Amino acid sequence: MNCSAGGFPELESLELDSLFALEEWVIEAGAMPRLWSLKINNCKELRMLPEGLKHMAALKDLVLCYLSPEILSRAEKEGEDWPEIQHIPSITIE
Repeated sequence: MNCSAGGFPELESLELDSLFALEEWVIEAGAMPRLWSLKINNCKELRMLPEGLKHMAALKDLVLCYLSPEILSRAEKEGEDWPEIQHIPSITIE
């Protein structure tokens, strides 16, 4: 799945739920500039969080649940994906 720069300019909240075939999500810089809440739930084939999350300055709340153990460990502090999400004030990993 790809979100291009300038895409979804008014979107403030997004929940990805039970996208069983989702393996990769690319977010380009400038996509979803107003997104403040993101929940990724039950997307077990997702291999890593989108690197583009690091460009999303408005994002204040990230919830990750029922994902593969690998992706959840990547999202923990010191994990491989932590640099992309460390700027988000509220991160919930379930």
